[in-house]
Amino acid sequence: MKRFFCWMVLGIVAVSWLRANADRQARVRDERAAAALTRSLAEYHDRYGAAPGGRVELAQFPPPPQEPPHEVYGDIPVPVVPGSRVTRAEIRPPQSLPPPQPQPYRAARPLPLPQHVRPQQRPAPAPPEMRTISGRLSATEERARDDARLMLEREVADWLEPEVPRSWKAPASLIDALVIDVQVKTVEKDLGTLYEATVRANFAPARRTAIVETFHHKQVARRLAVLAGILAFVLTCLAALSGYIRADEATKGYYTTHLRLAAAAGVGAAGAVIYQFLA
Repeated sequence: MKRFFCWMVLGIVAVSWLRANADRQARVRDERAAAALTRSLAEYHDRYGAAPGGRVELAQFPPPPQEPPHEVYGDIPVPVVPGSRVTRAEIRPPQSLPPPQPQPYRAARPLPLPQHVRPQQRPAPAPPEMRTISGRLSATEERARDDARLMLEREVADWLEPEVPRSWKAPASLIDALVIDVQVKTVEKDLGTLYEATVRANFAPARRTAIVETFHHKQVARRLAVLAGILAFVLTCLAALSGYIRADEATKGYYTTHLRLAAAAGVGAAGAVIYQFLA
């Protein structure tokens, strides 16, 4: 056991030493990189100078000169300066080069973004609230109106999904509130004159919210009615059982079969009435 603890302590000390050594090496590398960067900036400053404010702007310096072409003489590349090659040797005094002229400082301007990179704000399309729904061709004007109304109900069912299932039918008053006007036109066919009804309805978000809230209220009322029907059926069963027991005790068991049939009939009648009420 002591040997185990000894090895554990040695392992912890070794891991700590390795971590400290790694941190020290990383710090040394960072210091060397910072020193190299400082020397590079100093050399660049000594060579080109600095802009006002201590910042170096690349726009104020001319592009670096290109190296002259080289020609190989005896496996040795020799630079050839344009204009320095002559065919006759002449003795001339050396000419001093003019001092370099300082370039004026120019503030760097941000480059414009390309056309495909510039953010373009497009107005969001307005939601379609007014819709025109056409019915199918019908033999009479009344059938054309009924068919257009059926198409409107289907459109409303698609509009209310997924908050409202398609199995639920919206009240007629809410559907009529969407209708703005109904137009019926005649279409001449080979079979005769047919009629086509067109409904213009207002599918505004406020009207959709009203229909969805109505659906939720109907669902709550439906659940409460089902709960009340179940409770009434249970109470009816208990009342029938209690009445059967009392009547059987009062008749000393002589009418047990009749009493059972009466109790079952009463429970069945109560269940049918509750079902019709809920349906």
